[in-house]
Amino acid sequence: MANSHLNGLVTDSVLPSPLQNQRFLVLESLLKRLDSLPPFALIMLIDITPKSALTAFADQFSLFGDGWEFAHSDDEQRELIKGTIQIHRHKGTPWAIKRTLALLGFGDCELEERFGYYTHDRTISHDRTRHYGYGGHWTYYRLIMQKPISKADAENIRALLADVAPLRCKLASIHLKNLKHDRTINHNGAVRYNGVIAQWH
Repeated sequence: MANSHLNGLVTDSVLPSPLQNQRFLVLESLLKRLDSLPPFALIMLIDITPKSALTAFADQFSLFGDGWEFAHSDDEQRELIKGTIQIHRHKGTPWAIKRTLALLGFGDCELEERFGYYTHDRTISHDRTRHYGYGGHWTYYRLIMQKPISKADAENIRALLADVAPLRCKLASIHLKNLKHDRTINHNGAVRYNGVIAQWH
């Protein structure tokens, strides 16, 4: 355990004994203080944080592999970190889904909720991309992208949204809007002829 006479430092350090010196205890104490900051203060702090420290914040909020690869510039990384703080407060809502997509650069993506909650009224096409009736499909939703994305990106998006979407809601599929067979889309298996990029349900 850390020495209790070090004023202002943690007294319940989780560091291994060899690392429980003043230098590392100061760092650990600062990280703990970050957790106690109100969200608005933390968001302001991100704006003035040196670029070299952004990866530390990304690690603090578990962003590596969870969207960090979509943030290419300094500004995008800052916005992703700040957005993550906001999203954490609204997890389990459609807003959290839409905000996450916007942070990843897909703000123009359409979110279709209650996917599968349809009746036979001739308002939709029989293209096998929608399910009729109930059967639990009211919990599904799908995304309609304005531009092509890779299947790998689709899988990453699915994993990210699983963490912020309402508990019972599941991403059924990701589609490309207004797919035209005009040879602008390569026949590489990334997009199906019915516009489906990825489908899980």
